[in-house]
Amino acid sequence: MKIRQLGNSLKNLIRKVRVYLHITKASGIARRYFVMNGFDGAMTIFGIVLGSWMAEVTKPQVVLLAGFGACLAMGVSCFFGAFMAEKAERERHLKDMEEATKIVWTQYIMTLPDLWFIMWR
Repeated sequence: MKIRQLGNSLKNLIRKVRVYLHITKASGIARRYFVMNGFDGAMTIFGIVLGSWMAEVTKPQVVLLAGFGACLAMGVSCFFGAFMAEKAERERHLKDMEEATKIVWTQYIMTLPDLWFIMWR
């Protein structure tokens, strides 16, 4: 019964993530970071396995636990790194749009006296 509840919870989480990615149009960003960080993770695990072999670690549990710990740490690191990078990028884009709007508005205000002069001449 607990396995079924876990499966339902996982399905609900996946559905919520899909809806969020659709609403925010962030699926391309998520895909890009998944591929980049997946390669980093593979190289980290390779380093753990190679280091364990060189140190002649005989217990597979040690290698597996080190790998799981590294996966957890890299997952948290990659998530927050991607979050901060994308947040900064969106803020920069918003600032650029605000500046463009100020320029257009300023140009409009500067032409108003000319328009009044033409209309009331």
